[in-house]
Amino acid sequence: MTIITSLVLALAIDRLIGWPDWVFRRISHPVVAIGQLISWHDRYLNQARFSFSTRRLLGVVTVIIIGLFSLAVAMIPDIFALSGPAKIIVMALLAWPFIAAKSLKDHVKQVANPIAQNDRDKARQTVAMIVGRNASQLDETGIARASLESRAENTS
Repeated sequence: MTIITSLVLALAIDRLIGWPDWVFRRISHPVVAIGQLISWHDRYLNQARFSFSTRRLLGVVTVIIIGLFSLAVAMIPDIFALSGPAKIIVMALLAWPFIAAKSLKDHVKQVANPIAQNDRDKARQTVAMIVGRNASQLDETGIARASLESRAENTS
């Protein structure tokens, strides 16, 4: 019951406040930080000068590091022997950033405005903030598709 209550609370927090811009400006977002860590590993450990087996091993190390970090964060309530309402609140606060439904919805809405104003460059910049693909050559349809696909993928 603790997990369900924590999840409902995390969903409520996300629905009410999302991931506020002032928080993003100060500490970014956990998903962004994980993406930066993966990019760093890719840039420095996935180099053509390394053999295939070395690159594979370094990729496995990257997955293990990210997995262990995620596990450590998930275990915070147990590490500190939290129980009752304290555990529910901490679990909800740990889960809340990874839901990001409200923030994603807001970002997708921000993509629609420059499309409606025929400002392709601004629309490309805006969609590039939420998708992993290169948005520099996308037309309006591609921009809209990329933003909606990102929302659908992340919602699921």
